[in-house]
Amino acid sequence: MKRMLATVLFVLLVVCLSAIPASEYLIGAYSQYQMRYMGSDFGTKYEALGAYLQNAGFNATSYSVVRDTDFDDAKLGEAMRRLNANNVKTLLQDLSWQNDNGEIGLMALSFGNRLQIEAEYKLSEGTFVVDA
Repeated sequence: MKRMLATVLFVLLVVCLSAIPASEYLIGAYSQYQMRYMGSDFGTKYEALGAYLQNAGFNATSYSVVRDTDFDDAKLGEAMRRLNANNVKTLLQDLSWQNDNGEIGLMALSFGNRLQIEAEYKLSEGTFVVDA
């Protein structure tokens, strides 16, 4: 019995010592930020977003870009630098759809393949119906 208890304690000790710190896991928040609507002071807005996310305990966020004629790679780099200054990682959603020059973002191709339901239902006489 003592040997079994010692083995269990040893295994628990090894597992605890080899665990990855929680800071390595992505704890993210979905953001409605889209670079095309951010205006000229987008850098300060992304810096503020990074500070808010860090204060809330998040270390990642998702935001979207659309590569069009107004898009500048420097904007994306600046947004990532501002978020990274607050230790916030980026999950980028590329919503581009420019068939004429072949720039089609991954998110634009997969957007219709996910099921997203935003409706309220109630149980009425044994059947779920939309709650108007």
